[in-house]
Amino acid sequence: MTVKEKILDLLYDGKITQRELCSRIGLSRSRVSEILGEMERENLITRERISDRTVIVSINEENLLRIGILRSSEYAPVVLALENIPKNILWNIKVYDNSLEALKDLITGRLDIVASPLISAFFFNLIDENVKPVAGIASGGSGILKRNDKGILGTTPLSKMERESRDRKNYKLTYFNNIESIIKSYLEGEIDAASVWEPYLTKYGGEKNSSKEICCSLITYRNKWKSLEKFLVEYRTAVRSMEDQSKRKEASMLLSKIIGEDADLIFKSLDSYKFSFSIDKEDVKKQVYAMGIPESGKIDKFLGRYDEISI
Repeated sequence: MTVKEKILDLLYDGKITQRELCSRIGLSRSRVSEILGEMERENLITRERISDRTVIVSINEENLLRIGILRSSEYAPVVLALENIPKNILWNIKVYDNSLEALKDLITGRLDIVASPLISAFFFNLIDENVKPVAGIASGGSGILKRNDKGILGTTPLSKMERESRDRKNYKLTYFNNIESIIKSYLEGEIDAASVWEPYLTKYGGEKNSSKEICCSLITYRNKWKSLEKFLVEYRTAVRSMEDQSKRKEASMLLSKIIGEDADLIFKSLDSYKFSFSIDKEDVKKQVYAMGIPESGKIDKFLGRYDEISI
């Protein structure tokens, strides 16, 4: 990793003083100042002097994309798009155990985009109306592992998995923080069934759900900015390319390196999805009602940014 890459890696989490940057990089002030000057001329970072002795360093947000995803095959077109955006856009991707943690980092400014279940984002929108989708990702890709047709069913809270699990009336729901815990509990016989998504559904030979409802979408906290617009152009192309087997292979290999699952398994599991950058309002309403939330006109506001941004 070069010095510039080390500096950017530190700045992905937020602003930092130039003095602290010198300390953490382990280089002299003059050398760090020289490198920062180069990065500033390249429009990678900005510096702001707030006192005689203190300079704040931050990434140029117009050229930055920090993206949060879950461990799911569904995000194959997301990583494929990132590989093809202009080289002057800096991007960083972080894998989360659950969408609630990722969305929390979105509203606190640690992320720019979250690839999240749409229903999870709607819950956060009720708390902060700036949390809104800009594009869909896919429908399908979920199902159940079961050894009994009744008993205890493990799922994740405030998610499409919970929404689908609620339809299985012969099970009592129990909640887990991440997919690994659900599967571990199921394999050890602690629960009778597990609500899972790809690639775990294919990996453990589960039963696919028949639901055609959208699962995940791209969620942002702020309005249009340059790097988002450029990313969405590539993202539209990536979503459409999921019909191409060679592009699926490429995307599977990229995603494999990020989430730590076998590329061939991811490739096979992509057949469970129907990829689309569209979001259907009636679909969203159906999911929201199924979770017992009074809609009261909130969905129109929730989808406002998606309606404004043409991709």
